[in-house]
Amino acid sequence: MRNPDIYAPQYGGHCEMSLARGYLSDGNPEIYAIVEMKLYLFYSAANREAFLLSPDEALAKADASWATLSAGLAGPEAEVPVSEPVTDAAHAADPAQHP
Repeated sequence: MRNPDIYAPQYGGHCEMSLARGYLSDGNPEIYAIVEMKLYLFYSAANREAFLLSPDEALAKADASWATLSAGLAGPEAEVPVSEPVTDAAHAADPAQHP
């Protein structure tokens, strides 16, 4: 693919209308709309229909919400590793512990 970003859903795959209303919900890849060569996913068919009634207004509201809501998607715990990486130094210090 020359430009895979154009195939990626907007807003990280979250429902566009939920964002326009100020909250996050997962989008369903089977319920979508393509507007100006961008893919938008929706939680429900009703949300897609609401979007299609006024896409410009919905996108403006979603953009404003996304700026704040997306900041909280990866909390501080995302920066803490689950476990310490195994290094050659650890193996050399105690080979019996690291086969």
